[in-house]
Amino acid sequence: MEQNEAIFQISVTLNPGLEPLTLDVAPQESGTVTNQQALAFIVNRYEDHICTLVADENHRWQQTYGELDQKEIDVIGAAIDSHYA
Repeated sequence: MEQNEAIFQISVTLNPGLEPLTLDVAPQESGTVTNQQALAFIVNRYEDHICTLVADENHRWQQTYGELDQKEIDVIGAAIDSHYA
């Protein structure tokens, strides 16, 4: 139940000219926790798992699951950052 409370939504434009996408983001403790990296973010659209993202020690977003390009990863990562700002 606690994990469901942590789920939040972000709206991102991955393809210019198309409507923004609403994605569900679920923070989850990473299995490879370092001092700088404590969370992985599971990103879903409807019930489909789109990707899993983590921020590295330089706060650059990396994909551990999924097939997005780095530009899309950065857009989603920036929206996650904005959620916590």
